[in-house]
This record gives sequence, C-alpha cells and structure tokens, in this order.
Amino acid sequence: MAKNKISVSFSEKYLHLYNFLKNKDNVSGYICGLIEKDLEKPQTDDEILEAKIEQIVERLLKDKQISYTSNTGTSESNQLEMNKPSNEDVETILGLF
Repeated sequence: MAKNKISVSFSEKYLHLYNFLKNKDNVSGYICGLIEKDLEKPQTDDEILEAKIEQIVERLLKDKQISYTSNTGTSESNQLEMNKPSNEDVETILGLF
C-alpha cells in the first residue's frame, strides 16, 4: 500500500468530476498522469494567450490587406504609413481583448 496519500474533497459544484473519477480503474494513476502533463507544458497560459492574440491580429491585418514590417526607410516609411491601421482599427482590436 502507498505511503504517500492525499485526501481530496469534492463540493457539490464538482460532483460530476467525482462521479467521473469513481468510474476510473486507477484514480491515482489518472490524477498523477494529469499532473505530469501539466508540469510538462512548454508554455504558460499567458504565453498561449499571447500566441493566440498574435494569430488573431495577423489574421485581421491580412483580411484588411494591411502589412507591417519593422524596416524603416524613406520610401518604405511612406508605404507603411499608407498601410498603417487606423486608430479606430487599433481600438477595435484592443477592445476584443
């Protein structure tokens, strides 16, 4: 028998989780597996959210046929200014998050 034990209580709010676990053959193994996966996550929730936001912004810019590059030059600068999103577009994007 295992020496290391933890008692877990389930409130009414999580009764469905308790019922789910009751049907598992090896509850300890199942929970340990979930914890292992959580510890092995390569990214934090903030990094995942940031990546999703970047994808959304890139898609919105592409849909409006707006491009952005960080290179600066006189002719490129004028081109960037023409393709620069308006303040209204920026506010809309920021309002989504």
